[in-house]
Amino acid sequence: MNLLTPILLSSLAIAACAADPVKIMPLGDSITQGNTQQDSYRRPLWHKLKDAGFTVDFVGSEATNFTGHAAHPDFDEDNEGHYGWKITGVLPKLDEWLDKNTPDIVLLHLGTNDQDKAPVILANLEQVIVKLRTHNPKVTVLFAQLITNWGELAEVNKAIPDLAKKLTTDQSRIIVVDQASGFIYPGDSVDGCHPNAVGEEKMAVKWFDALKPLLSKPGAPGAGAPAPGDATDIQEFAKQVKAQKTEPLRQAFIDKELIGKDCSLTGKIVRYKEVTVHRESGKGKENAMIVKVGSDECGVLMEDLDLKKPPYPVGGVVSVTGTINARDDSAMLLVKSSGKIMGPAPKK
Repeated sequence: MNLLTPILLSSLAIAACAADPVKIMPLGDSITQGNTQQDSYRRPLWHKLKDAGFTVDFVGSEATNFTGHAAHPDFDEDNEGHYGWKITGVLPKLDEWLDKNTPDIVLLHLGTNDQDKAPVILANLEQVIVKLRTHNPKVTVLFAQLITNWGELAEVNKAIPDLAKKLTTDQSRIIVVDQASGFIYPGDSVDGCHPNAVGEEKMAVKWFDALKPLLSKPGAPGAGAPAPGDATDIQEFAKQVKAQKTEPLRQAFIDKELIGKDCSLTGKIVRYKEVTVHRESGKGKENAMIVKVGSDECGVLMEDLDLKKPPYPVGGVVSVTGTINARDDSAMLLVKSSGKIMGPAPKK
């Protein structure tokens, strides 16, 4: 049996109306802003988001690239990239910018121009996040490890995951995006710093992969309608542990702190079965609705819904929101539903 691994829902996915666009602020320096010759990662990212059906709005005080429109201005050019700026230049202006444009999600790639020691750069980055939360306590920050690695920046990149772990909360998640790995100098840049079209595409792919699960919850702001049988919240974690056996999987669940976290899924009911539920208090038998999501399966615990018999027909498509509650003998994740299942009419 395959493993379904839902990504944790951000507070963003809970708060807003489905019709509202998600406000995304690309925040950084020249790598974010681009110029009249380089579009920046924002162009390919914008097109990926639109092609995927997401409703988003790039926001920022800058309406163009540096000195003018991008080479291919067929995207939302609004941004908070500032050519040549250091973090120490951004911090005094940030409140003013955020008063005018308060984002739901921030794409933070900042620090390339800073010449300070790594601890100082990291402390300044932390202050950026503090200011972002002052204006939106529920902001989600996608925190990039920088594509540049000169000076102290290699040490900064190494420390960013620990800083993100320290700062992240259930209300305001800080998610590391490894922009550094796989970015090749000089091949992916025009000048040893700024990405060329290949480098922009690489950055856009990584941003898009990080954004997709935040935008894909059914009913979330900016979300397109999920296709029957498609997963909405399956993430890279599945690739890392799918081939392992039960005990390594169990440990991986603990390491990734999945148990007790919120999730959502859309899939087809394939059967009802009795499963062995493993909890901290012990194990026991419970009835579950088994939902196939892509090539994966997940159990929805019926007793948590006070359902005494199969209520929905096998073959019907359902959308479920709930909490990852336990696992069964085969390491399939089991979901305690929030009590609302969207799907076919229940059986009489």
